[in-house]
Amino acid sequence: MRVYSSIRQLAIAICLITGMMTVGSARAHSVNESQLKVALIYNFILFTEWPASAIKDNKNLTICAKADSELAASLMALEVRSIRNRQLRIQSLTEPADYTHCEVLYIDGSDRTRVSQIEKKLDRKSVLTILSDEDFSSDGAIIALSLVNGRIVFDVNVTAAQNVQLVISSKLLRLARKVQ
Repeated sequence: MRVYSSIRQLAIAICLITGMMTVGSARAHSVNESQLKVALIYNFILFTEWPASAIKDNKNLTICAKADSELAASLMALEVRSIRNRQLRIQSLTEPADYTHCEVLYIDGSDRTRVSQIEKKLDRKSVLTILSDEDFSSDGAIIALSLVNGRIVFDVNVTAAQNVQLVISSKLLRLARKVQ
């Protein structure tokens, strides 16, 4: 049963990622860009493993984003979901000090210039950083989401993930546009 569930989840991820739902297409008229990014974030979490020492709360997994983020409202839909028996919790950030409570941190374009500063504040904590920007190679972010030709694609920086002891599933890496 567990194998079936994993295969089903991967199939859903593949459908979302490979463009069965593209932003602005007639087939995806009820799905906007924010909803699609949130679905991808859910799957990124699903296919990421945190070290046992990094888990602060065995009951919750905290996803953080700035209160005025482009995804703030859409992320709230994840609060009814759970992964590996951990309830997803969304935390709106107002202060940089809030980063220490996050297992996942979404950084939108408005914070693009602060990514290096944010990474320093995280101080190599096991936080899955997801950046809404195509160019992330020098910043230390782990996953970068971008819109290309009406499709949302993602790149993965495996070295950055390894530096904070996160393991990204090879299933997810196969779906990435670029892996560094």
